[in-house]
Amino acid sequence: MQRQYSIILVIIAIISISCGGGSSDSGETDTVSVPLFESNPIVRTQFFGVDGNLYKPESDLHGSGGGNLVVLIGAQFAEQFDSCEIPLADGSIAPLACLNSESWTEVPFSCFSNGNRQTWRANFRCSSVAEVKVTCRSFNQEVVFTVPEELRGNVCTRYG
Repeated sequence: MQRQYSIILVIIAIISISCGGGSSDSGETDTVSVPLFESNPIVRTQFFGVDGNLYKPESDLHGSGGGNLVVLIGAQFAEQFDSCEIPLADGSIAPLACLNSESWTEVPFSCFSNGNRQTWRANFRCSSVAEVKVTCRSFNQEVVFTVPEELRGNVCTRYG
């Protein structure tokens, strides 16, 4: 009986330690230090126009994007995200592409360019976008890159 009681206490202790505190939706950037994964900061929200994050509704016409939407993620995100996506006006979610095989990308960063920033490209124009809100994911986090809520509908405006 004493052994079963000890096992139950250990399980309760493990559950208590692994459950964290609440969350905040104040619009501020939340940062948590995680020693095992220091190549990307752990955050929930980042804003275009801050820390090198750029929302560009129209890429250079003579470049690889041919006038389509492109977003650049600040150099603090040194590890490439697994994916980034943006909501479209038709209700769907569109993936963005980070080009890994072009000669103009900066080795060893592959899809990194323009100041070692991740450059995620759309194959559509800004007019197809529902709101300025790009969600990027990696194995240990999800980061939303956006603008203040009252500006999110201005999908063909440059931020940053």
